[in-house]
Amino acid sequence: MIKKYFQTAARVLLKNKMYSFINITGLTLGLWACMIVANVVLDDLSYDKQWSRKDDLYRIITVNKMGEGLNERNAASFAGLAPELKKNYPEVETYSQLYTSPLKIIT
Repeated sequence: MIKKYFQTAARVLLKNKMYSFINITGLTLGLWACMIVANVVLDDLSYDKQWSRKDDLYRIITVNKMGEGLNERNAASFAGLAPELKKNYPEVETYSQLYTSPLKIIT
């Protein structure tokens, strides 16, 4: 019985080549897009799950006003913010800082 299903499917695919190509291409693109979105969502939901006190972690986001309705969000702040937050707010137990600089390779 399954052999007959495959024969019928093959006949339809070969008879309507352009229609089959459009359908298979659309299905492929749809599945690809769904997998990419699912990958991004799962990555965002799993962020910082490895820490035992994950609910106590916070990230500082700086918002720069670029104009009418345009904002630029950066995960950056000035260098002295973390020590000042720890000094002025007793809720802050500890902090970490990450400094990045452009890598210059001279050959």
